[in-house]
Amino acid sequence: MQSAAFGEGVSDVRAGKPTRFDSFGDEDWNYERGRQFALIAPMSMPLRLGRKLNPEAVLLFSRAMFRGEIL
Repeated sequence: MQSAAFGEGVSDVRAGKPTRFDSFGDEDWNYERGRQFALIAPMSMPLRLGRKLNPEAVLLFSRAMFRGEIL
C-alpha cells in the first residue's frame, strides 16, 4: 500500500482512467492491487492522511486480502 504504483492504481480507478499495467515494471502487481482496492473502498476514503497511510484503509485492505477479494 505504500508504493507509488499502488497509489497510482487507486488514483487511476477513481479518475476513470484506463489501465497502465505495463508502466510499472516490477511494481505491476502493486498497481493492480491498488486498482482492486479502489473498487471496494469508498470513494471518500483517502489512501493517505498526510504522509501516512490511512489506518481505516489499511484495515479494509487487510480484511479484503484475508477474504481473497484482492489478489
